[in-house]
Amino acid sequence: MEHLIRNMRKKKKGAGEPRLQNRPVTAFIGILVSLMWCWTPVQFHVLFEALVARIRETWLEPDFIETFCKIYCRKARVPQEQREQCGLEEYWMADWHCGVVGTHEPGFGSTQQTAELANRKLKNDLIRTTVPLTTHESVVARLVKVVKTWKRGLKESELRTDRPVTLMAPSMTLGQPSFPDGWLLGEFGRQERRPYTKAKTHFVTVGTILKKMRATQGRAKVCFDVYNHWIAMACGKPRAVPAGTAEKLVKHMKVKHAAECRRMLVTEGIIGDENKIFPKKVTELFTGTWCVINSTTFTCTCWRYRWRGRCVHSYAIQEWEGHRRWTPVPLPAADEVIDGEDSAAEEAPAEVDDLRRVRRRLE
Repeated sequence: MEHLIRNMRKKKKGAGEPRLQNRPVTAFIGILVSLMWCWTPVQFHVLFEALVARIRETWLEPDFIETFCKIYCRKARVPQEQREQCGLEEYWMADWHCGVVGTHEPGFGSTQQTAELANRKLKNDLIRTTVPLTTHESVVARLVKVVKTWKRGLKESELRTDRPVTLMAPSMTLGQPSFPDGWLLGEFGRQERRPYTKAKTHFVTVGTILKKMRATQGRAKVCFDVYNHWIAMACGKPRAVPAGTAEKLVKHMKVKHAAECRRMLVTEGIIGDENKIFPKKVTELFTGTWCVINSTTFTCTCWRYRWRGRCVHSYAIQEWEGHRRWTPVPLPAADEVIDGEDSAAEEAPAEVDDLRRVRRRLE
């Protein structure tokens, strides 16, 4: 996605590169960034098809959209057995689409950052030596040593760092880490900027979400909504969730027929007259306002889970459902401790009572 945006913003474009004649390119990029977060391939197809039709018929830029589609998108054939279910013979898809269902695994979004971080890791480990690397032979010899270091076990000195040299550390994983990030278990949370925008989301901590869920459970205004094995809540700071939000979001995620998907998007005000797409409403539905978490697999629809492979909502629901415990066990209050000692004293045998009397006299 970085390269797509960079190429679209170039003032001097090469031959064959798409260029808008009558509209600012920033308007087109804003729509693309919002479509990137569509949850399912069907939603992406319906919205992108509407965008293509609008650029051709309303923007009057048929050459631009034709060139763009050739470079950055493609059409795929729908398997014969699924055509009746989705109402399509072929559908639009793109490598920069970062949906809940699709080709991208959580934590591997539409970005070059993963490859660049791996490249930085290799370079940093290669130059971590006192021997000058002035020849190809010396670089290869150093690389052999680095690979051996990557394969060794985790040293005790590396337990205190988040960036160990070895790749055998528990924190080095392609899936969700075995333990939450430190700030997720703190007190204040932090703000994170959504990729390719200036919008920021304030993510609270696991303890804050669980505290709000326990405090509002059973009340008229509750900070979560449940539908089957799905739980809906705010993407950012916890707040009251309207009843039926989880059911609505799940229906959007599970719709498979293109015509039904378009009807739902029109009802939400995302697609307007003449195939006009409202990027802000796309963002509100798919990334900005609410997210929904599967209480059995603990996958989440928020943008951070798709981008990082983990989020505070997923960890909070894991503890809420009793799957794991991340927050510390709360200490009992002073009056509970005293009551507990009194009740234990009533049930204690006579020998224990005698020992307590002796201890009190000595004190």
